[in-house]
Amino acid sequence: MNAHRTTFKSIYLIALLFCGISLVAWHQASSFTELRPLGSSKDVLSYTFVDDGSVLSVEQIQSQAYRAAKHGDLSFGYQSDALLVRVTLPQGVSQDAILVVDYSLLDRLELWQISDTKVVGQWQSGDMQPFSSRPLASRQFLFPLVETSSPTELFLMAQSEGTLKVPLYFSSFAVEDARGQYTSMLLGGYLGFIALMMLVSVMMALIAGDRTYRIYMLYVASIGLFNAQMTGLLFQWVWPESPKFNASFTNVAIYLSAACQIWFVMAFLNVKSKIALIIGRGFVLICILGMASAFRPNTYALLTSVGTVVLIASSLLCVMLAVNRLKQSATHGSDWYFMAAWVCMLLGISITAAGVMGLLPSTSIVNNATLISSMLEVYFLLAALIDRYNREKNQSVSALSQALLESQKREQIERHLLFQATHDSLSRLPKKELLISRWGAKDANSLLQHETVSAYIVHFEGYYDQVLALGQEAAEAIVLALHTRLRHYTKNNNAIVRIDDQWSQDKVAVLDTSDMCFIGVNDGLLTSPAELEHLYRCLCEPVPFGLLKLEVKLTIGVATVSQENDLSSTLRRGQVAAKEAANRNLHFLLYDEREGEDPEYSAKLLTRFQQAMQFENLFMKFQPQIDLRTGEVVGFESLLRWFDVEEGVYQSPDHFMPLVEHTGWVGPLAEFVTHYSCRFLQRFYAHFGVQPQISINLSGRNLSDPHLPEKLINIIKSYSISPDKVVFEVTETAFVGDATKAKMILSRLSESGVKIALDDFGTGYSSLNYLRTLPFDKLKIDKSFLDDIDRSSHANTIMAATLALGNELGMDVIAEGVETQQMAERLQAMGCHYCQGFYYAKPLTEAELFEWYAARNSNGTIIE
Repeated sequence: MNAHRTTFKSIYLIALLFCGISLVAWHQASSFTELRPLGSSKDVLSYTFVDDGSVLSVEQIQSQAYRAAKHGDLSFGYQSDALLVRVTLPQGVSQDAILVVDYSLLDRLELWQISDTKVVGQWQSGDMQPFSSRPLASRQFLFPLVETSSPTELFLMAQSEGTLKVPLYFSSFAVEDARGQYTSMLLGGYLGFIALMMLVSVMMALIAGDRTYRIYMLYVASIGLFNAQMTGLLFQWVWPESPKFNASFTNVAIYLSAACQIWFVMAFLNVKSKIALIIGRGFVLICILGMASAFRPNTYALLTSVGTVVLIASSLLCVMLAVNRLKQSATHGSDWYFMAAWVCMLLGISITAAGVMGLLPSTSIVNNATLISSMLEVYFLLAALIDRYNREKNQSVSALSQALLESQKREQIERHLLFQATHDSLSRLPKKELLISRWGAKDANSLLQHETVSAYIVHFEGYYDQVLALGQEAAEAIVLALHTRLRHYTKNNNAIVRIDDQWSQDKVAVLDTSDMCFIGVNDGLLTSPAELEHLYRCLCEPVPFGLLKLEVKLTIGVATVSQENDLSSTLRRGQVAAKEAANRNLHFLLYDEREGEDPEYSAKLLTRFQQAMQFENLFMKFQPQIDLRTGEVVGFESLLRWFDVEEGVYQSPDHFMPLVEHTGWVGPLAEFVTHYSCRFLQRFYAHFGVQPQISINLSGRNLSDPHLPEKLINIIKSYSISPDKVVFEVTETAFVGDATKAKMILSRLSESGVKIALDDFGTGYSSLNYLRTLPFDKLKIDKSFLDDIDRSSHANTIMAATLALGNELGMDVIAEGVETQQMAERLQAMGCHYCQGFYYAKPLTEAELFEWYAARNSNGTIIE
């Protein structure tokens, strides 16, 4: 940025240098006192008009009726006739005298010098003749006069399709040589200035990548071309032998500069107004038409006059647009530079036009007004562009700096949020997620190839007890104390892996509210009973809380990381070991496959069960229920079975049902079992013509679903089965949770006509209140009572009392687990009417049961 500013300052200085050279040269060229205008002193000046194209003899010239002229600056605007000027010199012509016509856009000039009635000199020149035809090589028309001592007359005929302007001066060879040098210096400074502006515009276009600078470059080129043409520079040096082309190109230069002017202003101001756009495009269209018509014959005068008006009008439009920009609330230095540029251009063109029209005298300022004003205009436009570039650059840098600050703030906020998300709010220890992610970054596989890695889980056993007893603050005080003690224990132990490399260098991770862990490498000392006991003693010291000292109940579980088990699995195994230690009242325990169910295995088992249910890979077996009095089959209990294809074994319901009860599959599973059992009962009736009852087990979780009764009843109705043929069995543990909701669900089922059985009576939380308030139709006595009735009089008494209770309450009592004939006979003798067990049949598939039922005898046993 500073380098750009230095460059711009250098450009300003160079531009000012060129301007200074041009202004000094212009001043010097216009300050010669020897340059005397005609009509002053003793010269007699007169003029007249003759027909265009007339060829006159000397006598005809002398005989014309002339009118007196007040001065030698003759200007008549657009005139079709030729001007004939007579200059009377009573004292003759001095040596080295030169007649100067200080206007370069005259088509035809012819001069006669007559002394003593003789033509002593005759010259022809003009823009419609080759440049080489001029008496002296100059952009102005110079005529070297013949020295005479007697009175002399000069007759000058001038003609132009454009404005007819003939400023006449007397000069000398020495003065013109000096003026030529200064004029060359002026034009050289001007062209150098224009070249510098074009170079700067190219540089700015490359730096900024803005098309405005490219348009500016075109405008600078067009205005330089315009002034080079108007000063005759192009005719002298580029196409000196093509006068007609030179005349036509004058209009091209006028319209081209006006078109580029409008185009640049529209781009610089980024004009959006429809009216301004229409006007601007209209100007450009007129300019294009003017350039296209420039080479048509007999159009020079018309196009020149229209072009002058267009150039003045376009400059005026630019001034108006610049003023409108200044009226806006937010103005900048570039807007003032822009305004100054077009004011200078408008003044310069207006002065030049007024001079051409004869409204202003032909002075050096008037003749060079366009040249000087264009230099000032281009300079101010460059200043406006550079100022805008610097402002936009500063805004860009400011925006970038602001964006960088915002990015840094956002990064700090994100880092803070990340820290909060990955660290415990109490102790600022890292959480489990950070441990898992950092473990992957530590190349754990490389560690495991050479070292023993173990996870140590510290489990705070009494968190919720403390919350209930003393409140959340007390529990958090203990947790914070444990975190602090564990952080201190691990801090300087080199055998413990650092977990938090990014923030605190901590070696302890918080798994959840009750569990913390750290990772040991080559930790034979750590896993020793003495060291684990030492750790336990350090951690379980009482925690001060106000005036109290809170006891800390904790256990430590240790699990080894292996290639087969990733860190997450190892952490779960460590938690299993810590929980098992609590169950055994141990201080610490190393994980073993026998130390409780692996959570990872449980998750995989549950996933396979869900897949089996989705693909209907579950099935039911049925165990008959026998009437001991008649030997008839009165019902079947429907029992769920699952063959685990992956392990190749039948999974026990006692194994997977506790897992299922903690998922959302327990409801769909009850519907599946009901469908399966009703289909079986429907087919059994179709096959044998009888329809016993079917007993279906419900989970305690089912009794928390208020929509369950309607779902099950609708399933039963869909098979056209009488509701009293369906028995839903529940255990006493179903009422340990929300007993009120469970009672409501069972009541709605009972009202629909189905039967309700209390399963495993006597093994759970037996309450006579349940039997009194719930709609039970059956009692099922657990097998454990039957095993002891022959050996224990106490068990025999309880059995007899249960049978009597069921009979008194009008309930059918069913004994489970009857395995011998003696047990069946003993139950019958005690008044038990119904039973089931392996003595009659083990649980059978539908096909097996159909075969068994067909082959049974009157006692309900299989006929051998």
